[in-house]
Amino acid sequence: MAYAAPVKAKYWDDEEVNTAQRIKLLLANQADHQENTPVKRDEFVSLMISALELAGQTMAPVKNSPFTDVAGDEMFKDSIDKAVASGFISGYPDGSFQPNKPISKEEMAIIVSRVLKLKDTEALFEDISKSSKYAGEVGAAVKDGIIQGESGKIYGRGRAVNEIEASVIALRIYKKQPFNIMDATINEIQAAMETGKITSKQLVQMYLDRIQAYDHQGPKLNAILTINPHVLDEAGQFDAERKQTKSRGPLYGIPIILKDNYNTKEMPTTGGTAALKGFTPADDAFAVKKLRDAGAIILGKANLHELALSGTTISSLGGQTLNPYDLTKTPGGSSGGTADSVTANFAVAGTGSDTVNSVRSPASADNLVGIRPTKGLVSIDGIVPVSFTQDEAGPIARTVEDAAIMLDAMRGFDPNDSYTALSLGHIPVKLTSSLDKNGLKGKRIGILQNFFGNQPVHDEVNLVTNEAIKEMEGLGATLVPITVPNLDTDQVVKDYDVQKYEIKTVLNQYFSKYGTPVKSLEELLAIGQIDPSIANTLKTAQSIDSPLEQPDYKARLAKMENLKKQMLQVLNDNHLDALLYPHQKRLVVDTGGASQADRNGILASVTGFPAITFQGGFSTPTDTAPIGVPVGIELLGKPFSEPALIQMAYGFEKGTDHRRMPLSTPALK
Repeated sequence: MAYAAPVKAKYWDDEEVNTAQRIKLLLANQADHQENTPVKRDEFVSLMISALELAGQTMAPVKNSPFTDVAGDEMFKDSIDKAVASGFISGYPDGSFQPNKPISKEEMAIIVSRVLKLKDTEALFEDISKSSKYAGEVGAAVKDGIIQGESGKIYGRGRAVNEIEASVIALRIYKKQPFNIMDATINEIQAAMETGKITSKQLVQMYLDRIQAYDHQGPKLNAILTINPHVLDEAGQFDAERKQTKSRGPLYGIPIILKDNYNTKEMPTTGGTAALKGFTPADDAFAVKKLRDAGAIILGKANLHELALSGTTISSLGGQTLNPYDLTKTPGGSSGGTADSVTANFAVAGTGSDTVNSVRSPASADNLVGIRPTKGLVSIDGIVPVSFTQDEAGPIARTVEDAAIMLDAMRGFDPNDSYTALSLGHIPVKLTSSLDKNGLKGKRIGILQNFFGNQPVHDEVNLVTNEAIKEMEGLGATLVPITVPNLDTDQVVKDYDVQKYEIKTVLNQYFSKYGTPVKSLEELLAIGQIDPSIANTLKTAQSIDSPLEQPDYKARLAKMENLKKQMLQVLNDNHLDALLYPHQKRLVVDTGGASQADRNGILASVTGFPAITFQGGFSTPTDTAPIGVPVGIELLGKPFSEPALIQMAYGFEKGTDHRRMPLSTPALK
């Protein structure tokens, strides 16, 4: 039986302990560790798996645990199953693993040696018999330097590993893993920078190299409009500051991409329209200030559907952006350039704006996570506007956690956006506190039948969505079919959308406030440089006199209020945590064709309710889409239910893992 005892000769220093704590290589539910508290076998295995996953390794679990005493309610079952699949652990002759037994120092050496794939070496300790089955692995771990004996002659056989020791060993294993930029998360990158694997400046250069290789060469995604000319210098400043301070947030030194309708003081803000080429505002948008305050580095700005007015991401300034999963298709829109940048690993995360679908459509089309928050959670001040009623801003990221981190940074009260006053007191200090791998357990979700297509063109999306529903049920959620009378997305767009009534007013106000070279919508149309895809929309808007006084406009606002009440009643009467539907009923359209049809995002935009879109799966592969085209699932909830939506999406993500990188933008050699 292993015993807990003080280590006679510590083979680590305080800085290692502090670093392990900073990068969260800790036992579950503990903020710090004790030297004399033994670590159980399951806890140690979980730490090893955490170290490898923090380094970006994908660990798949075995489908059926070989151990008789590792049941579904075992706290660390997932880690144990992953360790079994990787060959790191084995059980006892009776078929048990004994997860609650303290792990001995020699058992630790066995696991460490297997994790690092060390070659057996003779163990030169008096308490380790040369004939013992673990002698070679103990010798290998000691020779590698990751573990030491209690003294020159005594290894410490039978001594239980303590909490501090386990965290230090996990840190050392982590540090031996190479840094991999591909799909690296915010926390993975922070850990790499904390441990000196990489600097912010090196990271930025890696992303610049990928942009150089894939945006205007290779697949020519055409996602980026502008690179921050000072980005390498800014990253270097963050690196210098990192050496001086230990208190930092998760976005510190993290490169992100902005949609090019967010005002930036050092780069042009164009909305993708050629008439605004070169226009640089005097100050940042409020959300950009918040991101900078959180430590984010603005790497550059992305193409969008011109003035954020449609869903295929084409502009007079930037041209057509391509979908990296199928270069014959669009990336959705209007925030398609941001989505491409994130999915192709040109940056860690990015921002979008959403008047109808524009954060979530490209998230769906590019196998990402996009959040349209409750109206007023994020300020839209300093973002080229379309509609003060429907506009909202939100994050686009590769994981739910990264999206939550971004949204945490972006949100907040802004006196220049009165809607943000509505959010005060509604959201917890950190949305990331909602992350729970069991986030779907006990949840009741309504399947919004109205938002599914019933034609052959809808079959691929329906297949993926229905499979996702089954997966959610397997993860503990109850899903019930819901039909809302007279609710049809096309009809909502036709009868509720107010863009054509508000865009002239808000654009003219923006042009006046920020001193753009174009002074009015009328002048913009007269210049004649806009993309044809938005010409009719703008001409219609310009033709309406006193648009905010039009009876139809006021009637639409009244309909919105009634729809809000109706949807709240649906959620309440059916005791639902959220409504589920595919973000769009059909796959994204080909480039050069019609605008995207059958999108469902209008419900969130006209009610102001929050919605999160996340990876649901892929369509059937084709010659142009070798792994298929992504399909996004959307959850919509009550106002300020972002914590619950994030929790459910995170639970689905952790239980399924439908994220896949596009084959058109592989790792650089």
